[in-house]
Amino acid sequence: MKNINVFALFIVIIIIINGCVPQADYDKLLEENKKLRIELDECLNGAERLIAQIDISLSENDYTETQEGLKLLFEKHPEYKIQDYYMKLAAKVEREIEQAKKLKEAEEKEKIRLENLSNTGMWEIRNYVDSFGDPTSSKYITNKYHIEGKFNNTATTGSPLNVDFFINDSTKISIELYEYARNTAVRGSNIGDLYKVKFRDKNNKEYFTFARNYSDRLNFDDDALIHKVLLRGGTVKFVITINKYPATVYKFTIENADWYENAYELLTKK
Repeated sequence: MKNINVFALFIVIIIIINGCVPQADYDKLLEENKKLRIELDECLNGAERLIAQIDISLSENDYTETQEGLKLLFEKHPEYKIQDYYMKLAAKVEREIEQAKKLKEAEEKEKIRLENLSNTGMWEIRNYVDSFGDPTSSKYITNKYHIEGKFNNTATTGSPLNVDFFINDSTKISIELYEYARNTAVRGSNIGDLYKVKFRDKNNKEYFTFARNYSDRLNFDDDALIHKVLLRGGTVKFVITINKYPATVYKFTIENADWYENAYELLTKK
């Protein structure tokens, strides 16, 4: 504290008498000021002081403060950066900070989920109906409104497409495609027309599977993969091509699949 006060006093003196003393005396004051700066820096950032602060922060499990102390120690005293103890300590602190960050993110995600247990986003639970049109006890997840897209074939380009999902559980997921946004879904053959399915999750990671259409519904080969991607939420893009008619391409995007996990829990809970 004494050095700091002396330093401040010299600054004031220099400001007051600058231009009022001989150059030699002024230069001397500047030199004294430089020495005081060095002493002050040593007082604040000396190796022993920094190490003591690091030890205190570490004992209190304050890894952020410990990391800042290590950075300053390595900057002011680079010889410590190559010492085995401090290298290992810096790596350990970085791991602890990263783990704490992931834990905090998970806690925040769970908090949001609990606050939105009844929120199913674009999804809803419906009942299948019998031949009389009456609801049965069998339920499924679907989109509240048609998912819109476009399709191409040899006769048209960029024509409107509507898509509906039918999700019984994580092992049985299918979709219906409505060309020209009509009410009749695309029908397949009795032997099952093969479709190539490429899709991209919210992190722009791409996946590939097949689907087969035995009636008016495409059944995915890898339902679990579709389910996994939907659980991640966000934007999911699909490009589907009929294997025997490669010119026929269906493209659609789920703009926001968030809260699918809530819908799935409502569907599967006992």
